[in-house]
Amino acid sequence: MGGAQRRARRVRWHHRPGGDLHAPVDLPRPTHSPLRVRGAVRGHALGRDRSLPEDCLPRAEGPPRLRLRDVRGLCVRALSLAATAVGPAEAPVSVCRPVRRSGWRSRVGLDERVFRPRRGAWDGESRGRSPRGGSPPAHRACVVLDDDGESASPRRRGAVHVDARVGPLQGGPCSARRWDDTHGVPHLPRGLVPADRCPTRRRAPPGLVSALRLCTAPRSAPPMRPVAARLKPIGPSPTVRLGALVNEMKRRGEDVISFSVGEPDFPTPPHIVAAAKKALDAGMTKYVAPAGIPELREAIADKMKRENGVPCEPGGIIVAPTKHAIFLAIMGLVDPGEEVLFPDPGWVSYAPMAHLAGAKPVPVTADETTGFELTANALEAAITPRTKALVINSPSNPAGSVFSKETMRGICDVVADRDLFLISDEIYEKILYEGTHLSPASFGGMFDRTVTVHGFSKTYSMTGWRLGWLAAEASLAKQLVKVQEHTITCTPGFIQMAGVAALEGPASVVRGMVDEFRARRDLMAAEFASVPGFHVLRPAGAFYFFPRYDLDLRSDELAERLLTEAKVAVTPGAAFGEAGEHHLRFSYACSREDIRKGMARVRDFVRALRK
Repeated sequence: MGGAQRRARRVRWHHRPGGDLHAPVDLPRPTHSPLRVRGAVRGHALGRDRSLPEDCLPRAEGPPRLRLRDVRGLCVRALSLAATAVGPAEAPVSVCRPVRRSGWRSRVGLDERVFRPRRGAWDGESRGRSPRGGSPPAHRACVVLDDDGESASPRRRGAVHVDARVGPLQGGPCSARRWDDTHGVPHLPRGLVPADRCPTRRRAPPGLVSALRLCTAPRSAPPMRPVAARLKPIGPSPTVRLGALVNEMKRRGEDVISFSVGEPDFPTPPHIVAAAKKALDAGMTKYVAPAGIPELREAIADKMKRENGVPCEPGGIIVAPTKHAIFLAIMGLVDPGEEVLFPDPGWVSYAPMAHLAGAKPVPVTADETTGFELTANALEAAITPRTKALVINSPSNPAGSVFSKETMRGICDVVADRDLFLISDEIYEKILYEGTHLSPASFGGMFDRTVTVHGFSKTYSMTGWRLGWLAAEASLAKQLVKVQEHTITCTPGFIQMAGVAALEGPASVVRGMVDEFRARRDLMAAEFASVPGFHVLRPAGAFYFFPRYDLDLRSDELAERLLTEAKVAVTPGAAFGEAGEHHLRFSYACSREDIRKGMARVRDFVRALRK
């Protein structure tokens, strides 16, 4: 073993207790391949270094590559961790499993949580010198993984160590901010230990596993720190992801019929577009009041009084995108740890919004047995001392149910008796085929405790305009607008002028769209009659069917097979809550031709599946 190799072994990585992986960000980039690889792993000498093949060096056209060979049973996520730690290279990987033995804890210095060098380490200040020529020494590290491929404690029984050696780094001393002040060892994230301090090591049996090829970030980019805990229970929006997947498949030329997206396929009415253009030409591109321009707030207040029976004044209106308005209400009404109730099945974003506010989302069953209406008895049973607010949606997504007057009255009575806030999502108000739309804020004693949310997206086919509003008692709205002031500030003024034109324009535009939706609903209902094993309730509003099926498949499995095998996109019912399992959501916001073509594919697929 040469002197440079002996000096290399004096440096030990620092293990921060409970921390995450952090490579020293101040290290200069190497002038040559940053990884040199050990030969046979025997637990003693480092072995002879060998340079890397040319094809493993960083490439200009893309990120550098790391190929880890001879690894068995490790997930890609864990290997990505290893790749970030050791940098781009071609590395034969050694696998070892620690065994229980006396002295293991003290052997690796876990009591101090620092792997201390015996005779100093290179950091430009502590004892010892860097190798001749000014280059710091090479380092070797082990990524410690559990049986599932996750980062693990080095003492955990059965943990797997992925071993590699990081080559010399050029450029002189590293910043003391990223190095241990006393011992000159770089901070290392949880899951890395010095390779030569592993209690046992053995060579992975050759030929048992295939090679994995991973792309890693450049060495200059440190591993990402953990995100906020509030994001952990939140997944991506299933409807947004599905829509993006369908669009990508269509761009590739695949003939996909989409029943997945809740977006009207009609163009925005011309008089609305003209109003926005006129406002742009007039220079309406500056900041406006966070609560909205006076013209739109007055038009909304007039509409709420005239059509909904809600005694709302312009001072109680906040103009905002509808989804943001719901989030704004939850953020402004609910404290961390308090509970927000909502129907199950219900819109996919209610629960994530509660999580983002630090609240606890509580689904309340409103399934097929009640016509997908939330009952007062179910609501009463779900309320606890921590319950603060209830979110309802009528007409509803995903089932298209419309709450009856008796149902709405019962909900309002429970909310008032238990001193809750009520957030009423009325985005589908105008898309109604049977029954009457009711705003709970119009019921006696409910206005002061109700936040009503409306929007232009569905009624006027303005999904991309991101325009809606929140209506509440004026003093409450004055508090809620603080959330808007410190987030999006305001909705663009020229878009708000388009909203004025929508509310004051001809009602025939909306009636014509609703008539077409009714015809599409009736057509899809007739098509469902020939699909075996599907049981549907005819929706009274919105533009969705939510059929139950009797196939022995989860809703996500059936939706995936419909997309990949029949080229029909639908939304799995489980995306809307546990009560939505064994259901699928079909949107008929598409042409009649697509409805006929898509439903024929569904029928043929289901018949073949049942054989």
